[in-house]
Amino acid sequence: MNNLFIVIIVLIIILIILSSYIILHYDNCNNNHIETFTDMNYDKINIGPFKLPILKKNYYVFNPSIILYNNQIKCIARLTDYKSNICEKNTIVYKYDSIIEQKLKIFKDTYKYSALLYFNLFNDYDYDIINLFKEENICKDNDTFQQGIEDPRLFIFKKDLYIYGHYRGLYNNKCTHIPIICKINTPNNIIYLSTENMSLLEKNWTPFEYNNELYFEYLTNPHVIIKCDINTGKCTKVYETSFDIRSIIPEDIGGGAPPQKIKIDNKSYYLGVAHIRADSIRKNFFYIFNTEPPFNIIKITKPIDILNASIEFASGLIIINDTIILSVGIDDCYSIIKKYKLSEISKLLIDVHK
Repeated sequence: MNNLFIVIIVLIIILIILSSYIILHYDNCNNNHIETFTDMNYDKINIGPFKLPILKKNYYVFNPSIILYNNQIKCIARLTDYKSNICEKNTIVYKYDSIIEQKLKIFKDTYKYSALLYFNLFNDYDYDIINLFKEENICKDNDTFQQGIEDPRLFIFKKDLYIYGHYRGLYNNKCTHIPIICKINTPNNIIYLSTENMSLLEKNWTPFEYNNELYFEYLTNPHVIIKCDINTGKCTKVYETSFDIRSIIPEDIGGGAPPQKIKIDNKSYYLGVAHIRADSIRKNFFYIFNTEPPFNIIKITKPIDILNASIEFASGLIIINDTIILSVGIDDCYSIIKKYKLSEISKLLIDVHK
């Protein structure tokens, strides 16, 4: 009888723990419409963080973007002295790199700065800094202004590899935050992007190519498409379509990884990934849109819990056969690679209505 009583007590305790975990999990996500996966396997990108004693700074690597180029998976990530408060909860082993410290020497301890770390995904010991900044780009009268290039993306245009990023520095004699692009092999030839009615803080445009011309998803909903002059950087709004997703995603939405072409039932689409913003929570969802104008979005998934972290920012997307490969920044602290089956994600897609 005593043994039976002990077993019952243990089962009750287990049920309480499981119930608490489920409640806490959904509270942390701020809603109950997050898709969860039992397979939580992922690969951590083991590069950084770096302790640079001469600069008196630590630099972290997150928000990576990946692309398949010349049969290699290339990766570019934000290298920054900024980290979130959540990052302090992680066990961090710092590395030292004299070359990185030398290349960042113009940014003394008074400046907050982000550079770009470029490497082959399967050889993350072979890396280099792509430093688009020179001393004349620094906003010297504003030492609280985050400077450099934030949240880069890699994309291919006319078979050339490009970087998209958010430039924060001196431009036209002002401390500015605007999108830029450049070829990876000529990083000093920066093209500053512009469009009508730009806000003071423009970010998360997602590039794609159509008929040998460069387009961006400027907004996700409404789905605003802009077309850019690659020579001047001037972008013009060309299409806008909207859809009703409030019952699926009530939060604010921001852009994510550059879209990639897929086939579903022998029909071509673009697969994209965007993120939701709810207080300090960032989660991602997939969507597909037509490959022809007006490029309207037709299906989306619910937000997906990738790692049960507070901040999950997917900024790179590759599709190889039936495998989706995502590169994700976690908690503004470190980077991971996560894989899904395209067939698995396809089952989660929900029709949207205009």
